[in-house]
Amino acid sequence: MVAKSDIAMVNELSDEWENINRALEVLAAQGRIVQMTLYAEERMTVTVDTRTIAYPPQMIPGIQTALAERQAAIATELQGFGVTDIDA
Repeated sequence: MVAKSDIAMVNELSDEWENINRALEVLAAQGRIVQMTLYAEERMTVTVDTRTIAYPPQMIPGIQTALAERQAAIATELQGFGVTDIDA
């Protein structure tokens, strides 16, 4: 059972897990990346429209792998909070 003090964190992690799940579904359906935000420091952030950029084909599998790894890490965190119905 999730402690009341942990509900906000569990909700945040669950939302992130769902967003990653949707992203993986879109990429699996031949979805494209249409925007990227690049971040170096708080004062060095830029968002780039990538609809017209021919990015390398190996970029998508790399992103899918990174997303799947983060999703698995979130599932582990949620299990640590006592959440048992994770679809990871």
